[in-house]
Amino acid sequence: MEYKTKWIVTGDQVEVYKNSVGIRIGKRKHKKKKTIKKIVKTISKKLNEFSVYRTRRAIKWRINSNPDMNKFLTLTFAENLTDLKSCNEKFKAFIRKLKTIKENLKYLVVPEFQKRGAVHYHALLNLDYIDQKQLADLWGHGFIKIKNIKDGINMGLYVSKYIGKDLEDERYFNNKKYFCSRNLDKPMIFYSRDEIDNFLQLNSLTPTYEKTFQSYYGLINYQLFKLDKK
Repeated sequence: MEYKTKWIVTGDQVEVYKNSVGIRIGKRKHKKKKTIKKIVKTISKKLNEFSVYRTRRAIKWRINSNPDMNKFLTLTFAENLTDLKSCNEKFKAFIRKLKTIKENLKYLVVPEFQKRGAVHYHALLNLDYIDQKQLADLWGHGFIKIKNIKDGINMGLYVSKYIGKDLEDERYFNNKKYFCSRNLDKPMIFYSRDEIDNFLQLNSLTPTYEKTFQSYYGLINYQLFKLDKK
């Protein structure tokens, strides 16, 4: 049985994932057809849940790796537009306009669906002050809301829970569940103790949070460390 530990550094946080069980591979007994169908259905559900978990985790890591994304923006359509692909094109046009007034624009966006079926967007951006009317004119399709992200909160955790609540929705099929600018800093991932020790000394730190949870790959022991921003 193999034990794997992974260290992920995102901004001023270090997350440690230790697989304490491993994945067992061995001979399987012959199953009846009905039992096999039930197993396949259960596995499919678990894989879907794991896919959603991975997407939400990727959003969290990207956000925490880019603490300069300090504005939370919501964009809606006045019309009841439900086609995600065409709506994404309108959002991309908005980003192109925004880049003309904001150099080195960073963004991460998650499209979602309102109860009436209309598409709307939640986005994080690295904007300085911008007049809300100017932003609404750039959008040009409906209501907007923008607010500052407060200091001192776990921004990635907060936003990844707030947005992407309906990632299992079948309307995401053949569409991205989130997208972001290419200039975002990526999380640093280490797979050995020597690698992480060469980068920073975790032995001198106390985890701020710990838990154990079941994942698709087995039982995971999780730790979160906060680094000095200096």
